[in-house]
Amino acid sequence: MKRTGLLAVVATAVSTVAFAQATYNTNYVSLKTEFSLGGDPINVAAACVFDPSSKTNGNYNRVYLVNKSKDPVKYGLYMADLEAETYTPRLALGDANDSTHDFRAPNGICMDTDGAIYVDYVYKPMIYKVTDPLGSATEHQVLGNYGGGGDDDPSGVLTVPTGFGGGYVPGKDIIIVDSGIDANHQEGLAVVRTSVTDTDPETDIIWDDAVAYRTVPSPFDGKIYAVRIPAAYRAPLNGELRAYLLQFDASGNEKRVFLNIDPDQVFQIDDAVDINPADGSLWMNIQDVKGPEPDQRKLFRVDLAHAVATNDDLIADVQLVVENVGYNIGKNGMSFSPDGSSLALASPSDQDRMLLYDTSTNAPYAVFNKSFFTTDTNQTTISTSGAVVYDPTSTSNGVYNRVYLMNRVTDVATRGVYAIDTLAETVSPRLALSGVVGSTTNNLDRPVDITIDASGAIYVAYGYTPAIWKVVDPMGAATESQMLGNYGIDTTDDDPECIGMMPDGSGDLVLADNGLDENGRNTISIVDASSTASSPSFTTIWDTGAGDEGIRAAASEYEGYIYAVRWHFTTIDPKGPFVDRIDSGGAVQRIYLRDLPATVDNLDDGLAINPADGSLWMNVDDSTAAKDLIRVDVANAVESNNDWYASCAVAISGGHNISQNGIAFSPDGKLLAMPNPDGADMMSVYNIVVHAPSPFHNWIGEYGLGGADAAADADPDGDGLDNIYEFGLGGDPTNTADQG
Repeated sequence: MKRTGLLAVVATAVSTVAFAQATYNTNYVSLKTEFSLGGDPINVAAACVFDPSSKTNGNYNRVYLVNKSKDPVKYGLYMADLEAETYTPRLALGDANDSTHDFRAPNGICMDTDGAIYVDYVYKPMIYKVTDPLGSATEHQVLGNYGGGGDDDPSGVLTVPTGFGGGYVPGKDIIIVDSGIDANHQEGLAVVRTSVTDTDPETDIIWDDAVAYRTVPSPFDGKIYAVRIPAAYRAPLNGELRAYLLQFDASGNEKRVFLNIDPDQVFQIDDAVDINPADGSLWMNIQDVKGPEPDQRKLFRVDLAHAVATNDDLIADVQLVVENVGYNIGKNGMSFSPDGSSLALASPSDQDRMLLYDTSTNAPYAVFNKSFFTTDTNQTTISTSGAVVYDPTSTSNGVYNRVYLMNRVTDVATRGVYAIDTLAETVSPRLALSGVVGSTTNNLDRPVDITIDASGAIYVAYGYTPAIWKVVDPMGAATESQMLGNYGIDTTDDDPECIGMMPDGSGDLVLADNGLDENGRNTISIVDASSTASSPSFTTIWDTGAGDEGIRAAASEYEGYIYAVRWHFTTIDPKGPFVDRIDSGGAVQRIYLRDLPATVDNLDDGLAINPADGSLWMNVDDSTAAKDLIRVDVANAVESNNDWYASCAVAISGGHNISQNGIAFSPDGKLLAMPNPDGADMMSVYNIVVHAPSPFHNWIGEYGLGGADAAADADPDGDGLDNIYEFGLGGDPTNTADQG
C-alpha cells in the first residue's frame, strides 16, 4: 500500500504459498480444493450461493449455482457438493423457452431462510422462486417485466440482511439490483416484500444511479454495498482521485467508502463480490487493467469493519489476498459460507470449475512498521530503555507520533525522561527527572513506570526511593513535583511496580505495589490527583497480604476495570492460567485464559490495554526461550459455570526482550511502541489491527451463551436449529419456542 497523508499504512508482510500458479495471503485465505463441473451440461458456471442447512464433517458443503447458458437443454439450477466434489443434474428452471418463460442467462441467486432459492433473469426480466430445490423443486414466478419501462434488466438478487431496517423482513424480503431498460445503466435497488406475498409482491425502489454495479448485502452491519464497474470510477479525496464503493441503508442513504490503495492503480470489478459474514470484509474479484498482466484476475479484501471516517465518507484498507486466481469467475459467482470459514468461486473457464477456499478472520493483530535506534553507538544518552507512554496531545497528519521514555539507569547524567518522535525517528535531550544522587527524597534512580494524563502531564513511579513524581509541560518548562514518598502499608517503604490513570476520567492514579522490599504483599491503590509528598492522599482497594508474588497491572479505559497479572500466572491456580479483573471498589473476578500456548512459562515484564478494543497484551517468556506478546480478549470474556474465560492469541512472536512496563498503545489503539534495552537501545513500532466482533458474536453474548453452547453449530435449546441458523432467523437460542 502507498503511504499517504491521509493514513500512514504499511503493507502487511504476508506469508505466501504457491498453488496452481496462484499466490495466497495465508493470513486470510488458502485454496482447499478445485474440481471440474464437467463442461456438459454445466458450460457457463455463474452465480452461486451456499446452503446454510447442509453440512458434512462440520463443513458447509452444498452450493447452488446457475448455468448462464443460452442452451435450453443446459441452462438452469444445479447443486455442487464441495466435500464429495460432485454435482447434480439440473434441478429446475429449464426447458421452458417460450415468450413468457425464457430461462436464458440467469444473473444472480440468493436463498431465503426457508431454503427457497431466488434467481433473476435478464432476457425476459423476471425473478423466479424455487421451493424445495432438491425435492419437488416447485417453480414460481415472483416478478416479470417489472419496472417503470416495463422491461428492466436485473443484474442480481439479494436477501435483505439482518439490521437493514425499513420494516423489511431479514432473510425473507429480497432486493433486486437492476441495470435499467436494455442495460442502459440506470442502476437501481428495489426491495420486494415477498414476506407479505410472493404472488403479487409490493416493490419499493430505494435508490437509483446512472452507472453499473455489483452489489452485495452485509449480514455483518446490515448495510448494502455496491462496487462500480469499473471500480476505477474515482472521486477526489484530499487532493487525489481514489476508487470507492458505495454503502446504502434501507432509506437509500448513500455513503462513499474510499479504498486505501495506490491512487494510480486502475482496476475493474470482474463480475463477483461478496461479504464475509464473520468479519464484515468485502471480497471482490478484480482485473488489473493497467498492470503488467491485464488479463490476470485477483481477489481483493476490503476491511469495511475498520473503515475510518473522513468528513462525510469512510476510507477502508485493502489487502490483496489472491494473486492470479487462475480462472475467470462467473457473474455473481462468489459465495461465503454462513460462518465465513469457506469461500466458493464458480468459474466458466476450463470446462467449468468450482474453487473452494478456507478463509480466516485470524488476520494479524500486529503488523511490523519500523525499528530505529534511540541513542548513539556509545549509548551516551539512553542506555537502558525503560517504561514508555504515548503522548495524547501530539499528532502529525493524524498519527500519534510522540512517546515518552524513561532511561532506567543510576547515572545522574543521563537518567530521566526523554521524548521520541516515532515518525521522524528523533530523540529529544533529557527533559526532566534527573534527581540528586544520595538524596532520600529525590534520588530518582531506576524508574519503574510512566503514565500521562489528558493534558500531557506525565507521572513516574520509582522503586529504589519509593515515590511518584509529576512533570507538568514536559516539552516546555518541565515543572517537577512529588506526589508520594515512602508511602505504603508495610512501614514506609513499599515497592511500586506499575502506575496508570484511573479510567473514570477523574485524574486520579492507579498504583500497583509489591510490598516492603518486594515481600509479595500486592496492593492496588488509587492515588488522589491532589496528593503531595507533604500531604499524601491514597486509598488501597486491593491487598493480597504478604507472601504473594510480583504483579504487573494496567487500567482499562475501555471497560473501567484494572487488570493484574502475576509472574507465574500459568501455574499458581490449579484451574489454569488466569488474570484478575478488579473494579474500583476492589472486587475481584478471575478470568481464565483459553488457547494460551502450552510453551508459555511466565510474565516477562510488561502489559498494556489497547484502548480501541479493551484487549490486554502481555510480554511472556516461554520454554523455547522466545519472548512473545500475548493478546487476551478480556473485554469479551464469557461466563460458564460461574467461571469467566477469555481467548488468547500470539499477537507478536519471538525475540522481544522489552524493558519493565515497556509496552505502550497510542490513544486510538492503532499503534504499539516497544523499546528494547539490549545492546544499542532501539524502538519498535507496530500497526495494530483491531478485529471487530461479528454480529453473531454479539448475539451470542446477548443471550449469555458460553463454552460449547456458544459455537456456531451448537443447538443449546434443542429446537433443531443451530446457532448460526437461528441467528439468521432472529430467534432465541435459549428458548425452544422462539425460532424467529
